[in-house]
Amino acid sequence: RKITNSVLSAVQFFYTESCLKEISKQISILTFFQN
Repeated sequence: RKITNSVLSAVQFFYTESCLKEISKQISILTFFQN
């Protein structure tokens, strides 16, 4: 149980990290086209 909990939190962490990277990429692309 503890092991699966830590694995789940690790997966959530990496998923959130990649999501944030994607969002920042989209934002930079948007600002690039606006300039």
